Amino acid sequence: MKKLFAILFTCTAILIGTSAMAGTIDTTKMAKSAKKAKMAAKMSADKAKDQAKTTADAAKDKAKATTDKAKDQAKATTDAAKDKAKMSADKAKDQAKTTADAAKDKAKTTADQAKDAAATGVATAKTKAKKAVADVPNKSADKAIGKDASGRTIYLGAKGGQYVLSASGKKEYLPKAKRSL
Repeated sequence: MKKLFAILFTCTAILIGTSAMAGTIDTTKMAKSAKKAKMAAKMSADKAKDQAKTTADAAKDKAKATTDKAKDQAKATTDAAKDKAKMSADKAKDQAKTTADAAKDKAKTTADQAKDAAATGVATAKTKAKKAVADVPNKSADKAIGKDASGRTIYLGAKGGQYVLSASGKKEYLPKAKRSL
């Protein structure tokens, strides 16, 4: 813009100088020449103003595009960080659940094994008890009529009473409430 003014000013000075040297400067020619110079200066100023406005608008648009791009990148980075944090939290939650389930299963298995061991121990104790209550041979001529809950043979006595033999071979009569017949 400065160059345009300089050229315009130089041209004007040359025109005026040429007219003055010739000595035929007419006031009307001078007025027309000044008017033309003024018009040319105004057109140059308008052209420079339009170029400055176009350049400013382009810079403004470029700055806006850069700002929008930075916002989009920041949002994408934030979203990615949120997704990563959520995935980490979900993974930790799943691992905690898996660990808790494994501990629960292990506790249940241990409890079941203890229960089975206790049941086996009780069954073994019953078996040992049954073996301890082994049938003792009856030396009498009484008739065997069945077995009681512990597996001992129940005999029918001469007068209708029911009895079982103890480990030492003695007769133990059953009360009427516990009789089988």
